[in-house]
Amino acid sequence: LGANQLATQNDFLDTGSACTAPLPGTGFVSATNPPAGGSVPITTTTLQVTFNQAMSTGAGSVLNLSNFDNKIRNLTIGADVNLLSVSYDGNSRTATLTIDTSDSDWRSGSNYRIRVKSSIANACGTIQGIDVDTTFSTLNSVSGFVKNDLDADGNLGDDDKGIYGATVQLSDGVCTLNVNCRIKTTDINGFYQFRDLPAGSYVIHQTDLPGYTSTADSDGGNANQIAVTISGVANIVNRVFLDTATSCTAPDPVKGFVVSTQPAHNQRLVSLATTVIKIQFNQAMYNDGGGSVLDIGKYHNNIDNLSLGGDVSFTSIDYDPKTFTVSLTLDTSDSDWRPGSWFEIRMDNGLDNACKTNQGVEVRHRFQTTTSVSGQVRLDVDGDGDLNDADPGIAGVKVELYDGVCTLGLDCASTTTNANGFYLFPFVRPGNYTIVENNLPGYTSTADTQGPNDDQIVISILPGALSNRNDFLDKTP
Repeated sequence: LGANQLATQNDFLDTGSACTAPLPGTGFVSATNPPAGGSVPITTTTLQVTFNQAMSTGAGSVLNLSNFDNKIRNLTIGADVNLLSVSYDGNSRTATLTIDTSDSDWRSGSNYRIRVKSSIANACGTIQGIDVDTTFSTLNSVSGFVKNDLDADGNLGDDDKGIYGATVQLSDGVCTLNVNCRIKTTDINGFYQFRDLPAGSYVIHQTDLPGYTSTADSDGGNANQIAVTISGVANIVNRVFLDTATSCTAPDPVKGFVVSTQPAHNQRLVSLATTVIKIQFNQAMYNDGGGSVLDIGKYHNNIDNLSLGGDVSFTSIDYDPKTFTVSLTLDTSDSDWRPGSWFEIRMDNGLDNACKTNQGVEVRHRFQTTTSVSGQVRLDVDGDGDLNDADPGIAGVKVELYDGVCTLGLDCASTTTNANGFYLFPFVRPGNYTIVENNLPGYTSTADTQGPNDDQIVISILPGALSNRNDFLDKTP
């Protein structure tokens, strides 16, 4: 090739040389994965079809999803699951089909059909001429609910709400409970599910949460055990445990059901690195519908910045039913999450305990975030007192923070500069202070950020503000 030239139309022509007629019943299909009558986990994302000869990628293309009916059929419930894509490996003559596993009809314990359509063609352009179907199944599942039996009547037909966070285990007669049996935790609706189970006999075990006791289950008793047997392909559903709350007490007229918060009520010097607010209640709390402990609105969706106005939103909520503790995640990127500010958490009067009794009083807890004082001690190389020069830091310099009460050199807060000359006083309350630098032997001051070179900087820390860049310049003779 010469400069600025392209070599185009360098083509090859191949012809299908091993084409054979489609076989009665199986057409061009030699195998599938899963095989006919096989079972796969619900986590399976692809299916494979292998052909007995090279397949067309032109007319009747193996890369055309419509030649695989665009879907697989759920024969158990009579519904379809879409196929998202197809790829083809010409060396192994295998098509790989991607399942839309987000489809609600892709379920455990169902029979499915893959269909290779009559329109698919081999590399010689011969069409298959018949639809070739292969059936397989997804492995079985066992599911159900743990519910709050509010009236304690043991009636499984009542419209009882679920209990969040209950532990449910599945025993197969071989595993050891609490060690290696399958374990699930119920969701916000009290729902649990065990998937990908082979046929066999099992026992579902439920552990009562603190503050609850069993009243009934789908096995006819209240022993926290339900026996199930899976034969063939099946979903075992709606196996229910009923529990009732046994430790409900009346709310305190001031504190309601609230025991404590983290940060604690009236706590000062709370770090700005705090990301979660925790609230502990004195009993099991209701977790579904109105009055739910998991309703972020019951905490007014935020904490209020009482010092400056504004609020900081909660981004998520969780509840530990074993310790009766709520965890609320703060949006610490919010501009109202400020140092030195008083914040207020509000626990709504509409919060309910597990017996569906209202707290009846709004409980408010306050805390104050910390602020900090920082700066740098630098070597004034040319001795000109210019704070804008890029002078290096001085390590090991003692710096004290005088609050008007402590005694310098004795009991004032003190620190030393790091390798780059920086110092930091964390957890400082708003107020008036003097930063005092103690010159190292052989050093004298040339300037500081307040103007004179007296080794002192007077500061006033306001709520919502940090006091930084409090710098000193020193020189050597």
